[in-house]
Amino acid sequence: MERVEADDRVVEYPAFIMPGSRADGLRPSATRASARNRPFVRGVYVHPGRTELGFGPRWADEDWFDLRNKAVALQHRSPELVLSDVSAARFHGWPLPSSVGGAQLLRGRSARQGQIHMIHARSQYRLPEGFLSRRPREVAVVEKYGARVVEPMECLRQIARWLSEDELLEVIDAVCGPWHGRALDDPAGIAASAVGWVRFRGKGKLLRAAARARAGTGSPQETRARLRIVDFGLPEPEVSPAVPLRGRTLHPDLAYRDIRIAIDYEGDHHRTDAWQWDHDISRAQLFQEAGWQYYRVNARTDMGSFLAMLTEVRRERLRWLRDGTL
Repeated sequence: MERVEADDRVVEYPAFIMPGSRADGLRPSATRASARNRPFVRGVYVHPGRTELGFGPRWADEDWFDLRNKAVALQHRSPELVLSDVSAARFHGWPLPSSVGGAQLLRGRSARQGQIHMIHARSQYRLPEGFLSRRPREVAVVEKYGARVVEPMECLRQIARWLSEDELLEVIDAVCGPWHGRALDDPAGIAASAVGWVRFRGKGKLLRAAARARAGTGSPQETRARLRIVDFGLPEPEVSPAVPLRGRTLHPDLAYRDIRIAIDYEGDHHRTDAWQWDHDISRAQLFQEAGWQYYRVNARTDMGSFLAMLTEVRRERLRWLRDGTL
């Protein structure tokens, strides 16, 4: 049975039919009866009078639903097709550069951004326009939100060749943290699995990225903030460590616990959500009253200036620690 995530929502999906299919219960003329019933994908139509209730991720946007529905429609025609590669990664909700898409996958053949990647276990299946086909091979598959998609570790192996090491690191952090769902593994587990996989392009990058990835990272923005700190020459901060304060346990995004410095990355919802705004103020007060240096950064933060300040504050608090005054 398909697993439902805790924050999934109920979604009304289109039901798909094929002209002449007895299983769909409609005559061919009925599926083509109105202009709005043009094929959703070649040979597959939207049922004129029926929808299907299912679950969908709360974070999903319009592009995600378009990807899901097109994959499900094509799988209605050919159930052995499986969503794969970059399309599967986007379906799983992983952070990918917008530039990664069909053009890179075909190396000079006609391809456009936004094409959907599918794989067939046994044959080179001829796909309609807008879809790309991989060389046929058996792959591990999961059923998710009504679609058949390569399972996450197989997907990671497939996309390794197309991403840089830092981009793979962002993906692995997302897979091993709470962003867009439960953590699926930890970096050590991914590295152990990758070592045993048959040789594939991008394996070295993937192993290096796994060594630098950290479990518990809450968002790709937090990953980038951590990498900026390290690239600036500072020691790597801990990711989401437990900090007991006044009977509560807080988990700042990044921290140097020995010298009581905490850093939280705040997305735009921290500004627009009233409850979140009040919660953030209370959180900041707890840290500050306990003698912590607490920073909140966001997309508008001048990271160069922030990191220069962080370097000075860290140096000062290390001196206090040595002197026993912290």
